[in-house]
Amino acid sequence: MLLGFQGTDTHGLKAFRRQRLLEVVRSCVVDRDVFASELVIRAWRGGYRVLEIPIQLEEKRQPSINLFKRVPNVLRNVARLVWVIRVRGR
Repeated sequence: MLLGFQGTDTHGLKAFRRQRLLEVVRSCVVDRDVFASELVIRAWRGGYRVLEIPIQLEEKRQPSINLFKRVPNVLRNVARLVWVIRVRGR
């Protein structure tokens, strides 16, 4: 929402041609938790076709993520991404 992305989700499985997106990957500034979102948002902003294919998923295992550790890092990276894209225009 903060970056104008018009899709519904930036996580999940992705399929793409590596060579076509290398330039997009090189322009990414965040890593780990937010990298997947940045990749999709930058590809979309760069004019690449982003196609969402809805699936139904049933998680069968317990999450291995500690939200108290993850959330602060995610918020920092989202803020950094908004700064870089909206303010600095990169």
